[in-house]
Order: sequence, then structure tokens, then C-alpha cells
Amino acid sequence: MLFSIIYGMNWLSTIPATSALTADLFGKQNVGVVFGWICFAHQIGAAIAAYSAGYVHSLMGDYHLAFVASGLFAFLATGIVIFIREPNPVF
Repeated sequence: MLFSIIYGMNWLSTIPATSALTADLFGKQNVGVVFGWICFAHQIGAAIAAYSAGYVHSLMGDYHLAFVASGLFAFLATGIVIFIREPNPVF
């Protein structure tokens, strides 16, 4: 239960930051549409990850490979984020 509460608060705390960054980069008039596409892409990625983990489990009999792959993707994402530069606002 404690994990669920902490995880939920952590996940919820990313939404205001993401919407603020979206508004800064794409303008306040476009934040709804762009943020909608961001959420859509996030859910597609989550669906692919969940399905892939289940598929790996059906092949291997456990989730070890799925967890290792998830960790490797996290390190890859961290490496990509390091190279993000502050852009000039489009609008």
C-alpha cells in the first residue's frame, strides 16, 4: 500500500511539469492538443511494454528478461536526455 501511494504521488507530480514544458515549447494555445498527443504516445508505449513483458513471460516462464530490458531502456533514455539542449521557443 505504501509503495502504491508513493508511486502514485510520484507519477502525478510529472503531469504539471510536462504540461508546463509543453506550453513553453508549443505555446499556450496548443498545449491541449500537444499534451493530448504526448499522453497518447505514452499510453501506446505502455501498452507495447506490457504486451512485450507478457510475451517474454510466455516464452521464458518469468519476467527476468523484461525487467532487465526495462532497466536498459531506462539507461538509454537517461543517455538521450543528457544531450537535450534548451531550445528556443517556437511560438
